[in-house]
Amino acid sequence: TNIERRCLLESHLVDALKNHELSLHYQPLFSLQHQGVIGAEVLLRWHSPLLGNVPPDQFISLAENNGQIIAIGNFVLHTAIEQAAQWLCRYPNKQFRIAINISPLQFRDVDFANYIANLLSLYQLPPSSLELEITEGVLLQDEQQAKHIIDRLQTLGVKISLDDFGTGYSSLSYLQKYSFDTLKIDRCFITNLEKNEQDRELTRAIIAMGKKLTINVIAEGVETQAQDDFIRQEECDFGQGYLYGKPIDAISFERSYLTNKQIND
Repeated sequence: TNIERRCLLESHLVDALKNHELSLHYQPLFSLQHQGVIGAEVLLRWHSPLLGNVPPDQFISLAENNGQIIAIGNFVLHTAIEQAAQWLCRYPNKQFRIAINISPLQFRDVDFANYIANLLSLYQLPPSSLELEITEGVLLQDEQQAKHIIDRLQTLGVKISLDDFGTGYSSLSYLQKYSFDTLKIDRCFITNLEKNEQDRELTRAIIAMGKKLTINVIAEGVETQAQDDFIRQEECDFGQGYLYGKPIDAISFERSYLTNKQIND
């Protein structure tokens, strides 16, 4: 049953970090203007010896409920920032940024901005190479504190991205209150672009609004040439999805996108 499965996952997740069962994959971020990969989004993977590959949508919410997301989130930040710093060191003429999803629980920590500043200093990663992705859930709890943390991170030079844009009930009001660097159009709009006129209009409006507010716009979940054609026509800044590349491990990502000059110099 679902409850048994959930209990099983929870009991194994407790030791997943300690047993090195968690790893990171990197999905390319494609610049529609420069026709090349300019960075990657970091995605967490869990391979359990007993349960096999467990999809993130099955274990992330568990980790958030039991508080483990803090330790897991710190592991993701350390690993991804260290990896990005190594890549920038090996390929110093590349423009490259790494995007990392941040849990509301992580973001609620008053010391979060200092933690990020220390990590950037530890691994010698330029702040402009780091983009932190947050959802509306992060902003719902304590808007004043969220604004303080966002301002502090942006003062450091870190980029802030609003993920799943267009799905929340107050997305527009947040654009008044916060200065985001990037909006990510939720994949649900992109998936139905070819069939649904309303999704086309909404996607068109979000891209146009991004331009007016000088905020970069990323279309998520691009899988077909027709979807790519549409977002290019509307002058969207970046695309992400299987059409440009699937999430792969660090070694494969380096081999595919860094060594062969695909990343813009």
